[in-house]
Amino acid sequence: MVDYADMPCLNSVIILMKGTVMRQLISNPRFLLIFPIHLVFLAIFVPATIGKFKNLEGNAAYFTGLFKDTIIMSLPIPGGMETHVIIIGLLEGLICLLFLAALLRGEWLPKASCLMFTKLGLLTTGIVFIQLGLGMRLAKQYDGAANLFFYFALTHLIAFAVHAFFLHFQMLLILHLYNSII
Repeated sequence: MVDYADMPCLNSVIILMKGTVMRQLISNPRFLLIFPIHLVFLAIFVPATIGKFKNLEGNAAYFTGLFKDTIIMSLPIPGGMETHVIIIGLLEGLICLLFLAALLRGEWLPKASCLMFTKLGLLTTGIVFIQLGLGMRLAKQYDGAANLFFYFALTHLIAFAVHAFFLHFQMLLILHLYNSII
């Protein structure tokens, strides 16, 4: 039988879930919008980054076959296709770091004053989706390219929503401060 009293982390989670902090977070639209965005993009890009570097030669061979009849193979890049895979992996890793920094910085908290890492993460994500979509398009993988451009459009809409949501709350704060002065 497991004694849950010896697990301080679990007790903290239970207290948090029962307490007013959790009720405040769940009732806050900023938490409900921003926090899941961080988790979703981390869930997408952490395994992708690990997979790129864990099987670098296999990924390079796959992309070499995929792009054999495209302009990408004629580009004079040192290291060939492995360099392309490394660049994509580094960009995906950068996305992970940006969203992790946003989580650790507490950009999802109701009182956070800036969403810098969230916005940079969304921008970098859009760039990666365009890069991958263009590659799929050049390889005549039209379904894959369409999916990636859809992901880009969705990321762009999320970035717009995050930005608009943040501006809305900044304006409300300014109005509140103005009314309290008067």
